[in-house]
Amino acid sequence: MIAASFFEKLLPRVASMPGVTQASMVSNTPGEGGQGWDFEIQGHPAADGTRRPAAITVAADKSYLSMIGLRLLRGKDFEDNDGLPGKETVIVMQSFAAKNFPNRDELGKQIRLFDRDGKPNPWMTIVGVSPDFRQQNAQNHTADPVFLLPYKYAGNSSMRLLLKTNTTPATLTNGLRSAVQQIDQDLPLFEIMTVSEGLARQIWYLRVFGSLFLIFAMVAMGMAAVGIYAVMANDASRRTREIGVRMALGASVGAILALLLRRGAIQLGLGMVLGLGAAFGATRLMASMLFNISPSDPITFVAVALTLSAAGLAAVYFPARKAAKLDPLNALRYE
Repeated sequence: MIAASFFEKLLPRVASMPGVTQASMVSNTPGEGGQGWDFEIQGHPAADGTRRPAAITVAADKSYLSMIGLRLLRGKDFEDNDGLPGKETVIVMQSFAAKNFPNRDELGKQIRLFDRDGKPNPWMTIVGVSPDFRQQNAQNHTADPVFLLPYKYAGNSSMRLLLKTNTTPATLTNGLRSAVQQIDQDLPLFEIMTVSEGLARQIWYLRVFGSLFLIFAMVAMGMAAVGIYAVMANDASRRTREIGVRMALGASVGAILALLLRRGAIQLGLGMVLGLGAAFGATRLMASMLFNISPSDPITFVAVALTLSAAGLAAVYFPARKAAKLDPLNALRYE
């Protein structure tokens, strides 16, 4: 409770600072994960006590959800005395409520957590249901539910202080340090950053590798386009004598171009079906590395297909057009 008392003194101090429009606290911001616990729903004990379902818990104050732009779907937010003995409460996400309470009201139902030794904590009453939001980090794809607990109950020794401002965040640093030192001179204040900077720090390696893979992909697509152009242009050029025969027999330039483009389109179509099919299968293997991006991202697939198709059709059109403009006799002698 010493930590809770400190946070109770700190929050109103920083909320009254010039430039601060809202202040809140949370143990782990979205994307930072949380503390793992086994849990049990009252009236639905696990068949095997050693294999209970798991959940991620996040400690927060009553203004946290509004701070991150969420509104409760049902129920109410935490109150000032929530988390104290006899007032153990919890807010669950919509997906958890829909899965575990499909045909009944989840508000008022109780959940309890179990520590690593299997010892149960007091029952917590569900007081609210929030929209789903991603709490786990980019490399963790577990589907464990997330419980929001009042910070007085969780008893975290460290918390994230979130501030919404109408001024430059950097100008608040000295005021924050002063507010902390007025309560405890020996307590350090560290990792002062915006939420965007915090999220960027979590996925920095994804940005680096993503940039490298983008460069490799652009080079590979360029090489593929050049290769397709070279092969199909060579094939079209080898048909120059055939074009001369057709023109000698009365074929028009438009008819010759249509014939060769149709042949090229068929070849490209077969290649696209095989290539995109193989690419679609390969992305299944990379699904675990993607974050908020579908493995079958339609924009990427369409962009690649259009680029390679344009290169292939251009490779057919320009040599064919050049050959069609030759005199039929010259086309027949073409080597």
